[in-house]
Amino acid sequence: MVTLDSTETLSVLPTLTNGQKCTNGNSKVGYINSIDTLGRSFIVMPANPDQQFDSAATPGVLNVSETITIV
Repeated sequence: MVTLDSTETLSVLPTLTNGQKCTNGNSKVGYINSIDTLGRSFIVMPANPDQQFDSAATPGVLNVSETITIV
């Protein structure tokens, strides 16, 4: 789950669509699976089911400061 701050919620969240490709700072790849349009978050599923969309420094979770690039 990726939670946006208040600025990103207004500028980024409306531009997202299910299926968009995402990469994180660890170069892991995933795709947007669900968007909470009433809130400020979206869920990224890993590109491969045997992998995770997590941070290198904290396996299993995304760091608060992790950069997510949406293609």
